[in-house]
Amino acid sequence: MGGGCEIAVACDFRFSDENGRLGITPAKLGLVYNTPGTKNVVDLVGPAKAKDILYTGRLLDAEEAFRIGLVDRIFSSDSIEKDTLDYAKLICKNAQLSVRGSKKIINEVLMGATKDSQETAQLVIDSFVSEDYREGVHSFLEKRKPNFKYS
Repeated sequence: MGGGCEIAVACDFRFSDENGRLGITPAKLGLVYNTPGTKNVVDLVGPAKAKDILYTGRLLDAEEAFRIGLVDRIFSSDSIEKDTLDYAKLICKNAQLSVRGSKKIINEVLMGATKDSQETAQLVIDSFVSEDYREGVHSFLEKRKPNFKYS
């Protein structure tokens, strides 16, 4: 609720178990939600759903939160910790250069970018001469899983 949901919407992913209840409740306290938090909600669920969440202060169950994009995955309460860790491991097994580059570019798109900046263009160029790219190509040609070094 409230501050906890504000932290969650600032994260790359949000997971819940089937019993989850989420809400942002400043309207019930006579407060105005800040611009960065509001932008995060709008970016996730769109303006109409953000208005619904912020104007009403109501609590959403996990299924509705998933349906509108406030939650990315619903896991069973018995397995949420393991499933969340497995998801994190899936990301960690990939080239971190790619993950970080994608995050940078996605954030720029959310800020209105429609073309590469000098910085993002350089990220793309640098990726073609990276250790990660060499490992990715070699593993593909050798028909094995890549073994990226975390950097």
